[in-house]
Amino acid sequence: QLLKEISVDQIVITPNQQPPHKSTPVTAPHHRMALLELALPMFPIHNYINYSDKKIDYKISDVELNRSGNSYTYDTVMSMKENDPTDSHWGLLIGGDNFLLFHHWHYYKALAEKVIIVVVPRNGVDGDTYSRYQQQYKLPHCHILSSGTVSISSSQIRNKSKKTGIATVDDYIASHGLYR
Repeated sequence: QLLKEISVDQIVITPNQQPPHKSTPVTAPHHRMALLELALPMFPIHNYINYSDKKIDYKISDVELNRSGNSYTYDTVMSMKENDPTDSHWGLLIGGDNFLLFHHWHYYKALAEKVIIVVVPRNGVDGDTYSRYQQQYKLPHCHILSSGTVSISSSQIRNKSKKTGIATVDDYIASHGLYR
């Protein structure tokens, strides 16, 4: 459903090096890369990679992992756009919980001018909440998905209140003693 609402040529998943709101990363970068490599083939987007006879390319980028200091989405987008020889339109796919905190992001207004913000709603939050937020903070390019809510968060996985539902990922987390 997700990819039927938006036109996508490529999906780039970028784990961050050092989130600015955390004093230290919860999990080492090599573990986060490994978890993404295990999860991506099982992620729902993978089921919709082909639509309308169009193949969508996806990859995991280590652009932030090769940088020191705090990871800011604005810096990452600017770096990736500088290295993109095409005149592509860029989107930023984020969960509804992060969207409602977007005004706290580093250079959020400039970032909102550079990308189309694609919001995956969280369960229990109606579309009007996201629309009001977009208007309040004057975010020009947003698309609130009408389908595809996310009912699990990374903090729930870290707190062990939920598993990912992907056996290889859950086994990796357990065997490497992550999120204890």
